[in-house]
Amino acid sequence: MTVEIITKQDLEEFRVNLLEDIKQLLGSQPEEPKKWLKSYQVRNLLKISPGTLQNLRINGTLSYSKVGSIFYYKYEDIQKLLDDTRKNEYPTLFIFQAIKIVITISGSPARNTAFPGRS
Repeated sequence: MTVEIITKQDLEEFRVNLLEDIKQLLGSQPEEPKKWLKSYQVRNLLKISPGTLQNLRINGTLSYSKVGSIFYYKYEDIQKLLDDTRKNEYPTLFIFQAIKIVITISGSPARNTAFPGRS
């Protein structure tokens, strides 16, 4: 039986090699998502139910292709849907902030004109 002696220098070389390997693994480009996704993948990605996905198909919000009984969705279309949804949130937020500013500037609480006598 052969006995090998491991020195500090051997351990240091091993550490350096190991760190380089880890850096290569972490530094590599992430895998590109598939171009076409099946229904279950879209549901998992968006965290929605099968019924919600069906509604997105029916009302034309999300385009699809059907091969046999399987629905396929373009990853780009899903990304676009998410981007469009995000863009629509800002105008609403701006309107609420503008209303708050107007109420604050007026100096008095807003009066309820729909029901006289109530504030």
